[in-house]
Amino acid sequence: MFSTHVILLNFAVALGIGLIIGTDRERSKRANHTMATAGVRTFAIAALLGATSFMMDIWLHIATLLMLLFLFQWLILLTIVKTPV
Repeated sequence: MFSTHVILLNFAVALGIGLIIGTDRERSKRANHTMATAGVRTFAIAALLGATSFMMDIWLHIATLLMLLFLFQWLILLTIVKTPV
């Protein structure tokens, strides 16, 4: 299986990438004065969930990816509905 150092490194990298993407999204939200539904916490949680599913069985990985796909599609739909034309 995986050693403890590899697991911790995978989680640290996933958390770092999630925080960077979330921070960028928050900054662009403030710059454009728009309202976005996903920010730092959402992307950090999604990245950690992805790292966790990578460590698990392949079927759990597929289920997690489908769940995240549905979640992001739902968030995009909410953003489109809330954005005035």
